[in-house]
Amino acid sequence: MSESSAIRYELWRENEGNSYSFFPESNQSARRLLLASAELVWWCEASSWDEALVKKDLFLGLKIAYQDGSKVMVGDLVSVESGQVHATVFEIVTTEEQFQEWGVELPGVMLRCEPSDLLYLPTKSLANEPLQLLSRP
Repeated sequence: MSESSAIRYELWRENEGNSYSFFPESNQSARRLLLASAELVWWCEASSWDEALVKKDLFLGLKIAYQDGSKVMVGDLVSVESGQVHATVFEIVTTEEQFQEWGVELPGVMLRCEPSDLLYLPTKSLANEPLQLLSRP
């Protein structure tokens, strides 16, 4: 995605965190509907609405997926950190029991890097630095 084709999308929290509004930065109609107490909690750049929705869901921990929206699966060979690290998806962490088992607080992906290191990436970090699928078993 080239920077010139990217659109900025904003996620606003309203009603003391009980609801969210998500829209392109340029959507002034949506901006006027925000409550005075609304707080900008996150933003991203994306080349399409669908890409922006995937990034938002990753940020909120609602979905663990690749940028194209396809599901991340245990056993997938992926690259992270702009291709600097190759790893295998070891576990998809989404339940309270898994949070306790791994000592984490947010949904995310546990990766096994060579030779035996584990790397945990919460969905919030995946929103800004997405996994790239290299191959699937």
